[in-house]
Order: sequence, then C-alpha cells, then structure tokens
Amino acid sequence: MFMKKIMITNPDEAKKFVDIANKYQDVPIQLKNGDYVIDGHSIMGILSLDMSQTTELITDLDPTQEFLRDMELFAV
Repeated sequence: MFMKKIMITNPDEAKKFVDIANKYQDVPIQLKNGDYVIDGHSIMGILSLDMSQTTELITDLDPTQEFLRDMELFAV
C-alpha cells in the first residue's frame, strides 16, 4: 500500500488531478479527506472534499516512477 499527503486547493487543480489519474485507469486511487474516502478518478468526488485540508492519496499497488512524478505536482 502506498500513501502520500497531497493538497488540491481549487477546481482547476481537481481537474488536473483527474486528468492525470485517468492516465492510470488500472490503478485504484483513493483520496481520504477527514472521514471521507472517494475515488481519485472522480471529479465530483474530489470537488466534494474540503480543499482547505490536506488529503491522503492511497493506492494498493506499488506506484511507478512516472506515477510518483505526476503526483509530485500535488505533494505537500
């Protein structure tokens, strides 16, 4: 399992995150924010999160270097 703290602060960043996540359709991406856990491929799910707090990116698979590099845009 891989976990990383990220921050998505506005709808434009949410769209960019989903665009990147969709490159990895075969990777189960979950975002945990407070008590909520949503699918990281869902723009509506991401927009429902509290964007003033950090979010935890969680995946059950070992991430590739490309995935890690793409997610660095949102790293805290």
